[in-house]
Amino acid sequence: MTYSLYAYAEAFVDMKQKSWIKAHIHMYEYFGGVAKILVPDNC
Repeated sequence: MTYSLYAYAEAFVDMKQKSWIKAHIHMYEYFGGVAKILVPDNC
């Protein structure tokens, strides 16, 4: 996903855990899958 040169952006009114999880679910749906290894950066 990182090297696909595609970007995903979504706005939320807060940065609570529920919004963070929802944004990631939508991002994985957009890209059509999940990587084998996920490394969070700049949390």
